[in-house]
Amino acid sequence: MRGQVRPKNEGVEFPEEVEEISEFASRILFGTDLGEKLRSPKFLVDSKPISALQSIPESPHRSAEFKLLSFGQNKRHKRELKPNKERLHDRTFRARILHTFAHHELISLELMALALLRFPEAPTAFRKGLAKVIIDEQRHFRLYQQRVLALGLNLGEEPVSDYFWRCVAHAPNLESFNARLALVFEQANIDFTRHYAPLFREIGDQESANALDQIYHDEISHVGLGLHWFRKWRPSNEPEWDSFCQLLEAPLSPGRAKGTIFSIAGRRAVGFSEDYIERLRLWGGSTGRPPLVWLGHFDFDEALHDQAMTRGLLPPDRSPKRRSKRRKTRSITQHAFTPLLAWLCTRGDIILCPQSRPSRQFQDLLLKARGINPEWCLGQDEVKDRKLGGLSPWGWSKQSFNTLENLQDSILTSGKKMPNDAVLEALYKCASKLELTELRRQLKKHLTSEQEKCPLYFPRVEQDIIWTAPQSVNDLIERLVEQSISSSQWIAKRPYGSAGRGLKKLDLSQEIDRPTFGWLARSLPLGLNVEPWLDRVADLSFHAWIEKGSIRYDGEVAGIIDHNGRFKGAYLGPPSSVFSTEIKRFLNGQGHDRRRLKRIGKAVTTLVGQTLNKKGYEGPFGVDALIARQADHSLQLYPLVDINPRFTMGRLALHLRKDLEPKANTKSFFKIYPKLSVIPKTDLEQAQLALAGSQWSSKGQWQGEVIPLNDVWQAEIDQSEGLEHPIVLLYK
Repeated sequence: MRGQVRPKNEGVEFPEEVEEISEFASRILFGTDLGEKLRSPKFLVDSKPISALQSIPESPHRSAEFKLLSFGQNKRHKRELKPNKERLHDRTFRARILHTFAHHELISLELMALALLRFPEAPTAFRKGLAKVIIDEQRHFRLYQQRVLALGLNLGEEPVSDYFWRCVAHAPNLESFNARLALVFEQANIDFTRHYAPLFREIGDQESANALDQIYHDEISHVGLGLHWFRKWRPSNEPEWDSFCQLLEAPLSPGRAKGTIFSIAGRRAVGFSEDYIERLRLWGGSTGRPPLVWLGHFDFDEALHDQAMTRGLLPPDRSPKRRSKRRKTRSITQHAFTPLLAWLCTRGDIILCPQSRPSRQFQDLLLKARGINPEWCLGQDEVKDRKLGGLSPWGWSKQSFNTLENLQDSILTSGKKMPNDAVLEALYKCASKLELTELRRQLKKHLTSEQEKCPLYFPRVEQDIIWTAPQSVNDLIERLVEQSISSSQWIAKRPYGSAGRGLKKLDLSQEIDRPTFGWLARSLPLGLNVEPWLDRVADLSFHAWIEKGSIRYDGEVAGIIDHNGRFKGAYLGPPSSVFSTEIKRFLNGQGHDRRRLKRIGKAVTTLVGQTLNKKGYEGPFGVDALIARQADHSLQLYPLVDINPRFTMGRLALHLRKDLEPKANTKSFFKIYPKLSVIPKTDLEQAQLALAGSQWSSKGQWQGEVIPLNDVWQAEIDQSEGLEHPIVLLYK
């Protein structure tokens, strides 16, 4: 058997078929002849380790045709090699993939040779074990080489990347070197061989499949060797997963230890713990792209209200009990809704958790539903030393800016910048309901042609009232009485409030009670927007995104609002699929103009987007609208009820439409429950079954009836400890 290691016998001369481990490593690392790199000695000895290598070469020595390209130069080639079953029928394409695998074996054995030269003081058992692995890697390379040549490609005809070398060669110590090579790249090869072997076998390439099977079994022992030494060297009081993560540094991450599929059986054969396997399976951080960091600033409107209070525009709340309750409610909401960000983010992004990471069940659900699970971080200390692509709170306010300010130096030059003070101030003003009056007047002129086709509602100038101190509440009531010819009911809105908060319905057919009078009086320093109360029959919202000065229209969403105007949920399908026949006919001109609603939505968001863009804002925004029934029973569309310069639940519905319910006519919707205990028992049972195999088709499509959008499993634990928080369920 080649590569047998003879015992250490200093002073004894060995025949030529025996090679010193250090000499063997030097020949591999510094030799330029491929044949010499692949020559395996019959016996290896470790009697004369050389002194540690003083400088690490920029790359392993290679012949000219096999030079390394930087990872950036090789990205296009990597994209070109994304396989599917149809492309694998092409012999040249299979050869190109196997050429890449062959190079992975070559650069791995070169890195192992580097380890032997960099760390001559390593335990003899480790050095001998690693030398044996090198000889296996040489054999793997030859297996791939034979298949590449048989399929009509020569080695060196495809570009090869330096990524492995850049990630491993400069590891600060042997423990890190071992983790990066054996527990990351070698471990990932367990998945790649398991993924490709059946694909090659299915299209009739039995020889390549057999080679992959053989390499799979060898990799289990290779990773097992790395795991043995990892455990021997790690601090005994440190969790295995934490030790592993600490040995890696950017651009390397745990995600690189996984392949296209995730072989649990292969990892169990290696000897990894069940806890480690599950943590790696669920880990969803970036494997290269600088991530966005998400913050669940779901109390955006309350933060703006607080901002007004700190400026002295509103009297402070002098009730300690009420202040304490409000703080608790905001904290609970942040904790409960943060998992919703996982339906908005992209692969590799980071979500900051205010209290704890979501349960493993919820993370498993995300993998089933989206194929991705973000990286969940507890606090900014886990993020501050990373290179970031930008910061993405639910909304930008002074509060979210201050929370994320310490991370702005970590954002790459090409990343999304934090807004400056001028933009924050502009958002504070644009989010105010007091700013809507002028925008409505502009929009009314803008939509003159649409008004002829679709009855649009805008409050008359004298009915779209802005009322501020020193004007009094009595004067306001007198003004409303004068205007109350057609209706005695009005709605008073504070500048900042969401989901039905900050609103007060006024019924002038009876005397205003003292609590309502007090609410109005406390609101006057900042101002009120007062307009007629409408008989709303449907709610919808328009959504757009501003980026680099352009405004992209993303669509319309039908909302679910209670009788007090509080947001309760949204439909995933377009409004045309969920509204009643009467409303649909009204919106599409009795069937003659099906694009009318989209056209109006684009016009509304263009006007609002231009206003926000002039102030320097970039990002998502939504515009609330509604359909109301007039006194003569006719319908009218009120296209600009409110502006939300932030992420919204409506935008969440748009993302869910794409990920979970792509059917154009779906009537699926999500609903927000204030606490777990009010959810119907059968609905909760269905939600808890969301992970069952029967809820998912063979192609990974959800086919159940109820799925939780935030962490219902953690909510059950919290409930047992006396803490109730909101739950969001999606219904098919």
